[in-house]
Formats: sequence, structure tokens, C-alpha cells
Amino acid sequence: MKTINDYVDAYARSKSLTSDYSIAKNLGLTRQAVSKYRHDRAFPDTGTAWLMADAIGCDPLEIITAAEVARAKRAHDATRTQLWESRLRQMGAAMLLIVVGFLGSATPVQAATLGAESPTLYIMLNLGF
Repeated sequence: MKTINDYVDAYARSKSLTSDYSIAKNLGLTRQAVSKYRHDRAFPDTGTAWLMADAIGCDPLEIITAAEVARAKRAHDATRTQLWESRLRQMGAAMLLIVVGFLGSATPVQAATLGAESPTLYIMLNLGF
């Protein structure tokens, strides 16, 4: 499971940033805030999580949930830690199903040519174009 530090590192790589100072300036934070993220003494707010997620290419809820896991661990709350870790695993499984479903779906032409005798169910998305 990724930590906030992992997400900070991924953000830095995605932006070719080499220091906590440059990460902080890029996110509109102080260097001390980034340092606190790295040491689990503070956690990204929702806006910062969105900025990081957009740059990394992940769901912002992953970062928000990782922050909640770290918060629960810091508070020595095993029940809350287990709850948030479970949510993070569920999100990972849901994203996997979405990706697999997307990659395995038929094109509109394929779906139209299958006919009623096909035992496969195809779900199509109308994107409006």
C-alpha cells in the first residue's frame, strides 16, 4: 500500500522536481508542509490531493484514503486503520474491474454485428459523438 510519501515522490517525478522546496512551490505550499507530509505529521488537504492526483494520473481518493490511513495509524487507532486500509483495497479492486471492463468491451460496430444468438453481454457507453 502506498504512503503519502510515495505519492509526494511520484508527484515530484511527474513534474521533474528534485527538492521538497520545489515540490512545495509547485503545489503552493511551504517546504515545512511537504516535510510534515513526508513524516506523517500533516496530510494533504483535498485540493492538494487533487493536484497531486492529476499530475500522477491516479484517483484523488487514493491519496485522501492514504492520508486517512496514516492519520489513523498516528492515532494508534487499529479499528480506523483497518477500515481505511479496507476501503483502499476496495477502490483498487473497483478500478481494476473498470479497466478490465473498458479494455474488454466491444466497439459499437462489433456489438451491432453480434446479433441475438451471441451469449456475450456487451455494455456500451454513449459518449455523445
